[in-house]
Amino acid sequence: MSADGRRSTTRSRRGLADRTPEEFLDAFHHHVRHHYCLAADGVCPECMGRMETSVAADTAVPGQEIAVRHVCGRCDNRLTSAVGVNLLDSAPVLTFFSERGVDLTTEPFWTHPWTVSDVHTTVVSEEPLRARLDLPCGGDVLSVTVDETLDLLDVERRD
Repeated sequence: MSADGRRSTTRSRRGLADRTPEEFLDAFHHHVRHHYCLAADGVCPECMGRMETSVAADTAVPGQEIAVRHVCGRCDNRLTSAVGVNLLDSAPVLTFFSERGVDLTTEPFWTHPWTVSDVHTTVVSEEPLRARLDLPCGGDVLSVTVDETLDLLDVERRD
């Protein structure tokens, strides 16, 4: 943190100076993945304050109809993303992919379109808000339904 309470980006970039491009991408994967997994668990990745999570069907991102917003009540840190990236730590999702030989903890998250866009996401109800993600892997599909707070409501496998 700087003297005015803002994050110092200079310090955070120093860890990248001695990395190869492959090491940089691996570090980026872990850094971003952990930020969103913490936020989805209600913990601010910056100050450890409480994060409020909401799923909204209005987004400023072109081509994206639904987004997850995390806001820290302590430091006002804000994260916005596709729904899928927030499910990378979910036991049913991890298990489904692991059973098909995919380790979501080590494979770059952006190689799965459902983590960075809503291409596999469908709004199934607007009031109350419900979204279903159809996650393909190895010819099978895991359908995960979440509510407006990102709680898992239903998980269904289609093998």
